[in-house]
Amino acid sequence: MMTPATVSMVLRRMFALGPLLTVAAGLAAVAVGHHGSAAAERGPDAAGAKQIYLRDCAFCHGSQGEGSKYGPGLKGSGPALVDYEVSTGRMPLPHPGAEVVRRTSTYDRETIDALVSYVSSIVPGGTPIPELDLAAADRAEGGHDYRLACAACHQAAGQGGALRFGEAPALHSTPLQVAEAMRTGPGTMPVFGGEAFDDQEVAGIASYVEYLQQPRDPGGQPLWHLGPLPEGMVAFFAAIIIAGAVMLIGERR
Repeated sequence: MMTPATVSMVLRRMFALGPLLTVAAGLAAVAVGHHGSAAAERGPDAAGAKQIYLRDCAFCHGSQGEGSKYGPGLKGSGPALVDYEVSTGRMPLPHPGAEVVRRTSTYDRETIDALVSYVSSIVPGGTPIPELDLAAADRAEGGHDYRLACAACHQAAGQGGALRFGEAPALHSTPLQVAEAMRTGPGTMPVFGGEAFDDQEVAGIASYVEYLQQPRDPGGQPLWHLGPLPEGMVAFFAAIIIAGAVMLIGERR
């Protein structure tokens, strides 16, 4: 049995060690937090990516990418299409049957890479993610190719909506997403394979689309970069208004 003197001595020692124990606990918390942050920066491992896939994708695409009544199978999709759909926020859908449109991506870059790798492991094959050499890209030639092959749908300034009901989206895309879309043909977009445009030409188009997002406007009014047809219509109606005003002024005199 402990005497009052012994209890008093133990309590004094505990109080003396209190600051040291607090510092040690703080250092342990910092170490755990740093470890957690480093793990977040590395992104999920294969097991983590599987859990994310089963949670967010399997309901529509099946646990093994076989598809379901709510969504197509992923066989033949390939890394490029998976990366495009997920990085542009088109997938996963907020709910089955939702419109497939561009949204803010649900995941960070590391998680997207892990998901692409996991999907490739359960349904291998398909188009790989393109490798772009933008430093060597010919932007002027890319602009020429864009106007020939892309402007009819995505509009000359890349603002989209050229088709009825705006099926062709505005090109608020990274160069890699442009290349992925060209090589895989998401939605109603045609596939542009190597026979249509080689890798260097794809890089040129991707570089030009990047320029379209912040084009230089030397003089005049950009008119929201709607392209030559709307600009011509604005000029046409402006000319009619000016001509009408001139005629009205002349009649009054």
